[in-house]
Amino acid sequence: RVEGLEGGVYYHHPVRHTLVLLSRRDDLGERVFPGNAAVYEQSAFAIFLIGNQSAIEPMYADWARNFSLLEAGHMGQLLMEVAPQYEIGLCPMGAPDFAPVEELFGLEDHHLLLYTFLGGGIEPEQTHTLARQAETPVSVSDELKKYAGARLPDYMAPDSFMLLDKLPLTPNGKIDRRALPAPGSSERDEKTKFTLPDTELEKRLADIWAGLLDCETIGIHDNFFDMGGNSLQIIRLQSELREALNEEIPVTTLFQYSTIHDLARRLAQDTQAEEKIQNKAAMRHGRRDSAKRRQQAREKHRNISEETQ
Repeated sequence: RVEGLEGGVYYHHPVRHTLVLLSRRDDLGERVFPGNAAVYEQSAFAIFLIGNQSAIEPMYADWARNFSLLEAGHMGQLLMEVAPQYEIGLCPMGAPDFAPVEELFGLEDHHLLLYTFLGGGIEPEQTHTLARQAETPVSVSDELKKYAGARLPDYMAPDSFMLLDKLPLTPNGKIDRRALPAPGSSERDEKTKFTLPDTELEKRLADIWAGLLDCETIGIHDNFFDMGGNSLQIIRLQSELREALNEEIPVTTLFQYSTIHDLARRLAQDTQAEEKIQNKAAMRHGRRDSAKRRQQAREKHRNISEETQ
């Protein structure tokens, strides 16, 4: 359905940059796109990206299919970006069932269907809209948030990302984790005001977080996972809280209340939580005072002994 071109199945010759007619059959849509008949009827042509694995496997072995898919993705992206300049629109169709028409392409076992597009003409004003959309810069962080949000539970999807020009390495060539900047140090959510812990419970939670996350400054609205926390550290956090409160806090609660502010409010519903933290703090102060007095007594005794000698 392209003006000046006979309907049928064509092969694009990569060297001569020409179309080679393989078959005059034009019923591909009914056999390949049965669930998208309406889109197919409005399209003028279909593009099938097919990889010849016998040419790729010698270079990439078991990774040949993955690299083929990567290349198909790059090619598809380029086609979709350039097509509007020629008043052509492309609709990605994925990799449909190719078996019904495989013989029309003269393929063999080492050929692999990677991706498919349906295409056709679009109005000039549509090209302008598409161009404006293409020119709109997309933040890498926003793309990562969108990707993570679609694949992770809300409580595990990060709210912010830190982009580095390169990763610090140890002399052995491994990632030097100690040299990495603290998560969240480059930017904090502008909508969230940084607030230091105030109550004894908040301060104790902040001390525990700081030890687990190796981070000196933590605000009560900072998210545990955004600061670099993970599921293993959540287990350690549960253990620390068990020791601090003499109480078992469910892991699900720690996932759900992932800021110091929210967790402190949740724990404060148990009216004894703040009291337990204060008692623990008093005991620590008492032990420090006792140790200090013992140290002073030893020094006094040593001075007296030196004077009498």
